[in-house]
Amino acid sequence: MANTKRVITLLTDFGVNDSFVAQMKGVIYGINADANVVDITHQVRAFDIRGGAIALGLAYAYFPCDTVHVAVVDPGVGYFGRRPIIVRTRQQWFVGPDNGIFSFIYRQHQQSVTVYHITNSSFFYKEKSSTFHGRDIFAPVAAHLSRGIAVEAFGNVIHNPVTFDIPLPTIHVENYPEHYIEGEIIYIDSFGNAFTNIELSFFADKFSDKHSLFITYKGMVIEFQNAYANAYDDALYAIINSNDYIELFVYKESASTKYDIKLEDKVYLHIKQATG
Repeated sequence: MANTKRVITLLTDFGVNDSFVAQMKGVIYGINADANVVDITHQVRAFDIRGGAIALGLAYAYFPCDTVHVAVVDPGVGYFGRRPIIVRTRQQWFVGPDNGIFSFIYRQHQQSVTVYHITNSSFFYKEKSSTFHGRDIFAPVAAHLSRGIAVEAFGNVIHNPVTFDIPLPTIHVENYPEHYIEGEIIYIDSFGNAFTNIELSFFADKFSDKHSLFITYKGMVIEFQNAYANAYDDALYAIINSNDYIELFVYKESASTKYDIKLEDKVYLHIKQATG
């Protein structure tokens, strides 16, 4: 049997006021007492599959090889057409509903992903319900998987998992020597900071010290700062955050509240060639 001290992460929209997360952990420890269970977050907005997908996508890469990630944002729980699945990348495992929650994983790993439909009910919790698959299917499957059970024992490979588009930025070069990248807000954290989909790797090779960078949003020109504390007033600023995405923020305030920032709002990164 493989090493049973694997990490199992949990990401849900269950919140922290009820016992749902504890029930999942109890099932996991009952199957693999050596597991190391880590909470990514349980504060995903209720039923927000897209938000859960992005939160998982921002976190999973920081965990060790063979971590098992359980993600449950599942408004379709109990519906016969919604499959429970295991997703395998080259290094990690993902367990949850087939509703798009792993879309970020599919996009990042593309051809290196294998998806299995969980059909072997012998790995389910003995009192399976129709309303709590997090406890009754996904937690026990993750625990058995963490003990080294071969993935083929859980079910067969499928080739049509549910996914949704996580939009990529668009480059516009028609106004050379200035061109710009059109992105959008994809995530708002608990501080009210707004993540765009413009990642550093997407534009780092497109500028040098001969270029200047600035953001426009809702007609405002937004300066970059190197740190949150460098902001000297309550204006809206941009920063390249710890996940290497451009983020909009207001120092010690909620940018999303103060500037009415919403998901899917358009953001423009301008890359301007210096003149003279």
